[in-house]
Amino acid sequence: MPAVGNMNRIMNWNRDAQDNPQWEEQAVTNELVKQYADVKTRADIFRRIKLNERDHINYSLFFVVKRRMLPGIMECRI
Repeated sequence: MPAVGNMNRIMNWNRDAQDNPQWEEQAVTNELVKQYADVKTRADIFRRIKLNERDHINYSLFFVVKRRMLPGIMECRI
């Protein structure tokens, strides 16, 4: 069940930004964050992280399904 809890947390990051409207006005000044993504506010940081996590999950699921559907590769079953 921990994975489900983590997924719920990922899906709620945007809600966190909505619950903290002050993040929409807090500018990003950290150079490390600016290297990670072109974001202007703290709320944008959370949205970018959420989108990156969604892409990572979709990419991983694609390969899980692909491996299961290849004929004759039983050792790859998950």
